[in-house]
Amino acid sequence: MFVTCLLASPTWAAIEPGLKLGINSATVSANDDEDDVVERMTGWSAGGSLLMPGRRVGLQAELLYAQKGFDIHADAASGIDASGTLEVRYLEVPLLLRAELAPTNKVRPYLLAGPALAFKLDTGLSVEANTLAVTEADREEVDRNVKSTDVGLAVAAGVRPTIGRIGLEVEARYTHGLSNIDKSVADPGDEPSTARNRVFTFSVGARF
Repeated sequence: MFVTCLLASPTWAAIEPGLKLGINSATVSANDDEDDVVERMTGWSAGGSLLMPGRRVGLQAELLYAQKGFDIHADAASGIDASGTLEVRYLEVPLLLRAELAPTNKVRPYLLAGPALAFKLDTGLSVEANTLAVTEADREEVDRNVKSTDVGLAVAAGVRPTIGRIGLEVEARYTHGLSNIDKSVADPGDEPSTARNRVFTFSVGARF
């Protein structure tokens, strides 16, 4: 009886599933050595979402595969001329409030904001250097030094043009990491390292 009532509820009936694919431009905010230059890396984001729309404000829950991390270049003045990429692959769960700015239009702009919890799946480390070789032990150490979870705040703006029964979505998003994902132990007398994710995502999707 209770299950039947839930399934018959207008709120549940209005839930809209969706799929999305995006490109991440990712880096970290870090207090690394001045000789190291941290730059943005490009990764992917893909997954699905469930939208429970309201008259003006709704709730959107997502499950995403997201590639984050950064590129790094060591200055030759430091004695090491090298470049590389540290990639952290996450299963990310954003829970977002969604404000519809023109809910009756054919092209509907919207805003999103809310927390995003991410669970580390694995890491990848690649280095290009003439005098430096990266071993499997190095990669395992890097993986151990990246925390298994990350908490961030996501904000986004998008538009949803409707074509038939399908609503296309084009969106720009920024996710600001709140957690220090670096759990490496500093040497005595050194300042502990910090690294927080900073990610821009540009995505397209469809809602059914």
